[in-house]
Amino acid sequence: MAPRNEYSEPEVVEDDAPAVEESGVDAQAEDEAVTNEPEAKQVQNELGDLDQGNIIDNSDGPSTRGNKGDPMAADKAIDQDIDNAEQELS
Repeated sequence: MAPRNEYSEPEVVEDDAPAVEESGVDAQAEDEAVTNEPEAKQVQNELGDLDQGNIIDNSDGPSTRGNKGDPMAADKAIDQDIDNAEQELS
């Protein structure tokens, strides 16, 4: 015979909060309108402060910076030195 499970579901208690009446006002839309006006002004001010001379012209495609040489040159030189040393030993 299987053991009895003495677990019972918890009792659901009704919320005692007062009912809220519909006012017909969209509070979320009002909050967004208030917060978006200053944000929009700030964004416009920041856009006006951008330095237009710092924009890179990528019309020819992206450019590379730094060393324009062969990135494998050092490895190739080491391989060549090893080959030369092996030929001298044989």
